[in-house]
This record gives sequence, structure tokens and C-alpha cells, in this order.
Amino acid sequence: MSSTNTPSSPWAEPDVHFEYQEEQGTQTDGVNPAREGTRSPPQDRRRQIGGAAAVGGIAGLILAGPVIGLVAAGGAAAVAAKGKGAVGDVARATGNMASHAGERVKEFDKKHKVTKKTSEGFVKGCNWVSKKIATPKKVHKLNDP
Repeated sequence: MSSTNTPSSPWAEPDVHFEYQEEQGTQTDGVNPAREGTRSPPQDRRRQIGGAAAVGGIAGLILAGPVIGLVAAGGAAAVAAKGKGAVGDVARATGNMASHAGERVKEFDKKHKVTKKTSEGFVKGCNWVSKKIATPKKVHKLNDP
């Protein structure tokens, strides 16, 4: 059995590389083994870090509460920013995915005005409730002449 294609230990990091497609062409997440030492443009890196922090923070918030959510967000951002190997690649790919999903949500909101309609409905509902529970200005007693 040859050991050229198998890792030296079961804990060795696999050789994994993630890519994503954009309309302008193929972009990489900044860690390309063929072009070692190259990085993505600063804007892509900020999107990756922000997206990874959002996903980590939401996961931590859901699983363990707000404090762990903040810690998870910071940890995910740090891994996306400086993580090496498969873990860093996964964090950056997750950040790309989250950032792309956020852009799609913004486009959907711009087209369908969901935020505006929701806020107007909320204000309308609050006004209706406040009218229903408002106390009358003058209360008549039964024994008054």
C-alpha cells in the first residue's frame, strides 16, 4: 500500500480549497495553493470576515445565548481573517455565502419593499391598540348630580 495519497495521520488536514463564482468571473477565497501568498482584495476579505462573524454569532446565540453568541462571532471573524488550512477555508466560504445571501435579501427588499410595508403595518397596529386601551378623559360616576 502506497502512502503518497494518504495523510500521515488520521488527524492531518485534508487538502481542501473552496471557490465561489461571481458575475465578473471566478474569484477565489484568497488561499489558492497554486498561487501561494496571494490574497483576495480587501473588499472581499471584509465580506468574508463579516459574513463569518454573522453566522458564528447567530449560531452561538441560538445554541447558548447572547454572551456565547458574541464570543462565537469574534472567533469566527478571527478564523476567517487569519485561519489557515481547511478551517480557515471553511470560515471564509461561510462568510462568502452569508454575505451573498445578505445581498440577495437586500435586493428582494428593494424590489418588494418588505421592510417599509412591515414597519407601516406595525405602526398601524400600535395605533389601533393605543386607541383601544386609551382611558377616557372624563369618567362619570353614578352618584354625581
